[in-house]
Amino acid sequence: MRIAVVLLLVTSVFAKDKAYAPRIGAFPVKSARVELPRGEKKKPLRVRISFPAPGKEAPHRERPWPVIVFSHGMFGSGDAYDPLVRAWAQSGYVVLQPTHPDSVKLGTRSRGEAVKAWSSRPVEIRLILDSLQKIERMAKELRGKLDPERIGMGGHSFGCHTSMLVTGVKPRLRRGGPFFDKRIRCAYLVSPQGKSPLFTEDSWRQWRVPAVIVTGDKDTDPFGDKNKGPLWRLDPYRFSPPQDKYMLWIDGAYHGFGGISGAWKGGGPKNEKHVALVRDTGLAFFDAYLKQTRGAKAWLHANTKPKTKPGAKPKEPSAPSGPSKK
Repeated sequence: MRIAVVLLLVTSVFAKDKAYAPRIGAFPVKSARVELPRGEKKKPLRVRISFPAPGKEAPHRERPWPVIVFSHGMFGSGDAYDPLVRAWAQSGYVVLQPTHPDSVKLGTRSRGEAVKAWSSRPVEIRLILDSLQKIERMAKELRGKLDPERIGMGGHSFGCHTSMLVTGVKPRLRRGGPFFDKRIRCAYLVSPQGKSPLFTEDSWRQWRVPAVIVTGDKDTDPFGDKNKGPLWRLDPYRFSPPQDKYMLWIDGAYHGFGGISGAWKGGGPKNEKHVALVRDTGLAFFDAYLKQTRGAKAWLHANTKPKTKPGAKPKEPSAPSGPSKK
């Protein structure tokens, strides 16, 4: 039976833990763009960087900033997701956004062509992590400011597919792998993929990194596949080990989550509350696992559904139990 929905204002949703609440910081934000070389026969990888700039809040910054690598959805680009990226940079993170080869900005037009990028995307994430010192030299304001010991991964839609591969989810096919990169501490997944020709239930059995899985009851496949609905997107939560796994279910949320990547066909209507839920839950998650901010984990437990028990194969629910945000 579908759980009852409690209508809450976003401000009240984020007030359950008095010791901590995800508050957007006041750092000025700057951006830079770099191109990472990939050999003579390949075009350079474009990366947009959003970072906190010196100002009244941080006139002198001694410790490097934690890093978030964010992977865009199919046909998207590293120029999108400003509602998330800007807030995280304001709050003390450097956000690196590659533009993957399936981007329309690079000329991709068909879904078949875009899907082929599944195995090259994780390689591009590894290139970024291997190039942190080079990025600091290319963007002079970032010299000494990228912390290689505090790296988080995030993604939306096809970007979740990439994020899962680089954080230890094992694909059935081995083309281009292994993809796992132990430098990444955590994964924030907004509308991930479930079981498929590439992923089986066993793919998540040894997935140990902390992760948040975000979906909602209208988060259906933007290409019209009726078998790929919101319950399918919960497979990474259902089949993974229980430690440090969280699920955020947003009632009424479409695949675009109110506009996290702008307006586009199949993304659903604009909804500032849904944008805020995705943005602020991500901030709390990175605060907990990259900054180890006191109270952030407790907030996550209060405002998402934490997975605390291993168990037998879960039953197929009509809606997930646990907190439901609207």
